[in-house]
Amino acid sequence: MSKAKKVSATALPNQTDLFGSSTLEQGSLDVNDALCIQCSKALKAAEKLNMSVHQVAGAMNDLIFGDEVLQDVPLITATRIYDWNSRAKKERRWPAQYLPVYCFVCKYFDPLKFLGSIVFCEVLVGEEVRFIAKARALQKLEAAKKEAKQLGIEV
Repeated sequence: MSKAKKVSATALPNQTDLFGSSTLEQGSLDVNDALCIQCSKALKAAEKLNMSVHQVAGAMNDLIFGDEVLQDVPLITATRIYDWNSRAKKERRWPAQYLPVYCFVCKYFDPLKFLGSIVFCEVLVGEEVRFIAKARALQKLEAAKKEAKQLGIEV
């Protein structure tokens, strides 16, 4: 038997959990069902763009694998996408490496936005990205001008 002291951690009376909320319960961050719903909506958005699930799978394969045929990596198929979107098949979850490509192909980014919101992050798409990049560039320019002025350099 080990003679090391056993240390247990206990929360203080007013201490909240990691996310600052005292309402989280065990399993409350299991987002599989909600993610499946969001990914199913993405497939419906693709159908509105006249893309079948087979075309979505083909486009994903083209973007991920290109012309390479990898023997040990199975290609994405319509059946696989249906399995990943199925809430009944808990063992078949969306692989993280494929989700951004899926959203890009379907032109529907809510699954990524949903996952970001869980950890208090925001996913920006399209014009939002350009706007933020422009704002950051202007902020850096202003900081450089201020620094130059402090050094006595005319800008």
